[in-house]
This record gives sequence, structure tokens and C-alpha cells, in this order.
Amino acid sequence: MAADPAQDPYAYAPAVLVNHVRDGWRRPIREYATAEPPDRPESTGVAGEVNRRRWPADALALLTPRERMVIVLRHYFDLTEVVVAEELGVTVGAVKSTNARALQKLRSRIGEPALKGGLT
Repeated sequence: MAADPAQDPYAYAPAVLVNHVRDGWRRPIREYATAEPPDRPESTGVAGEVNRRRWPADALALLTPRERMVIVLRHYFDLTEVVVAEELGVTVGAVKSTNARALQKLRSRIGEPALKGGLT
């Protein structure tokens, strides 16, 4: 009688190999690797707009390097103001004011036609 794979760890590996071969016989994989990835349907809705317009990256390009660092660390990486201040070597107050100023710039620019239609 064969050893139970649940009770004998050394019986587990051969059982996995046998099951893998049996699965290959039952339903062979019909997927072949290609050099080019398959075409994907174009996204719709907000996600499609973001992908087509790339406006978030373009909007961040309008900020100063320090404002960009604060926005990305604070909102993209979801770090606290204290951690951002430590990372950048500034005070927490500087992080708060830079964040507020950068967000205000982004809010005012989003309403502009150049940003809404995608910057070039």
C-alpha cells in the first residue's frame, strides 16, 4: 500500500509529480509563448481617460521637485507627515505647507484646458 502524502512528507513530492503528469495528459496546455503580448481591449471610463491622457504624470511635472517629492511620498506611498519630514530632512510644518501649496497648484491646473485635454 502506498504511503499517504498527508502523513509522510517524503511521499508528497512523488505524489505531486504524478498528479502533474496526469493533469498534462487530461488537459494539455494549449498556450504558446509569443514575442508580442496579446492585444488588450481599450479601457473605458476614468481608467481609460487616465491611460490615454497621462495627465497625472504631466500634472506632477508642473510642480517643483520638492513639491513633487512631498506629494508622491504623502499621497502615493501614503506616508505620514512625520515620516515624510524625516525622509526629506525638513520640519513637519514645511511638509504641511508644501503639501497644501502643491495640492492647490494641482487643483487650479486641473481646471485648465491644457491639463484636462492632456499636456503635450
